[in-house]
Amino acid sequence: MKNAFTLAEVLITLGIIGVVAAITIPNLIANYQKRIAITNLKHIHAQLTQAIKLSEYENGPVEGWNIYNPGELGQIWSKTVLEYIQPYLKGSKIDYSYNACMLNNKPFNIKNFKGQKFCGSTSQYRLITMTGAVISVGHVNWNNPYILLEVDYNGLSGPNIIGKDVFTFHLAKSGNLDGYNFANKSREEILESYCCKTCSGPNRECLAVIMKDNWEIRKDYPW
Repeated sequence: MKNAFTLAEVLITLGIIGVVAAITIPNLIANYQKRIAITNLKHIHAQLTQAIKLSEYENGPVEGWNIYNPGELGQIWSKTVLEYIQPYLKGSKIDYSYNACMLNNKPFNIKNFKGQKFCGSTSQYRLITMTGAVISVGHVNWNNPYILLEVDYNGLSGPNIIGKDVFTFHLAKSGNLDGYNFANKSREEILESYCCKTCSGPNRECLAVIMKDNWEIRKDYPW
């Protein structure tokens, strides 16, 4: 007489396999997405750093760039900033839209971890790289000059979530390119109040956490 599995044993085995798959597959997908995010962030950081250095070679140090005139409109600052950077990013172009919430005639909204929606840009001028990344000027403060470069590394493709595929770089007067508030706030303070799933606002400090962790997305990061 041949031994065989009963129907009940088969169903139990399939149930166990299903439970294991339900636990492990989401983790595998999340880890893969994190690796993709880190690869893209490091690539964008290297590209922007090189472009800034090349621009400084021709236009002088960042602190001397003509972008801090408080009498000009924000979109003029944005255009000027992009013109200092765009020529030094191979294959990139400047995109202009009359609606800051549109890109290529399509809605360009991004969300934070809570699901709150923001325009994909705070300016009407954006820089689109050869790989499709969208770089917007988030803020220029002329009293304590700095520039925020908001990067969506895959453009209109999802998930368009700040802290997952949308990140904010901080270009200081010194020419250094870090995550926003990298130097001013501790990792713990950022994760508690500025980059968390219950935090309101645009979660701009999330990149600072990743950079503080030496380009890693650790388990306590709100992915």
